Amino acid sequence: MEEELRRRVNDLVAVVSRGEPSDPAVMAVIDYLQTTILPHAASEEATLYAATARFEPRLIESLVAEHRALGDLISELAEVGEPVSSVATAGAIAALFAIHAAKENDFVLPALIEGAPGEVPGVLASMHAEFERQVGPGGATLHVRGFPHGARHAQIFSRLEALASGEALVIVSDHDPVRLRGQLLAEHPGVFEWEALEHGPEVWRVRIGRSAAGSASPSP
Repeated sequence: MEEELRRRVNDLVAVVSRGEPSDPAVMAVIDYLQTTILPHAASEEATLYAATARFEPRLIESLVAEHRALGDLISELAEVGEPVSSVATAGAIAALFAIHAAKENDFVLPALIEGAPGEVPGVLASMHAEFERQVGPGGATLHVRGFPHGARHAQIFSRLEALASGEALVIVSDHDPVRLRGQLLAEHPGVFEWEALEHGPEVWRVRIGRSAAGSASPSP
């Protein structure tokens, strides 16, 4: 993950240095963060961090705080319009993630191995299973928690419009997406199918799939 994130950030740096439009490269960074890094972070908190907190509570608190800081930086990257500032913010994200990953490798897993060695295989298996759940069956996951509210629906609809028949997108939010559902029904009736996966109170997850009947590109 760290290598792929760094590759995308380096691509952004190269694009900006050549004076080319940077929006696609910025979105490539954000997309990877939202569909891979943030689901991985959520799966860690639910499994590995929960199991290790009894041995290293302050360490786990600091790592969770870094997850929140990462989310704040992603929001900042989405709002930045100036290319050089985008490079700076993306670089800060990559640097934070590298330090964060090193802490996990050097301290979290060793603490669990020392404190409860017999639990390690089960915890790791649970973490991988939770990641698959976060990503969602039959489609990618878009985490919009911490994302600027004004930009959320634009991001979601951009991803939905790219879906082919039978494909789906799982949306993870910090509030009930009732307004999103209303907008979806009003603007694209019969095109998408809505399945609620998790109902709060802290996290809402919905799976939105393009139906066979709605396989044609939706009207703008």
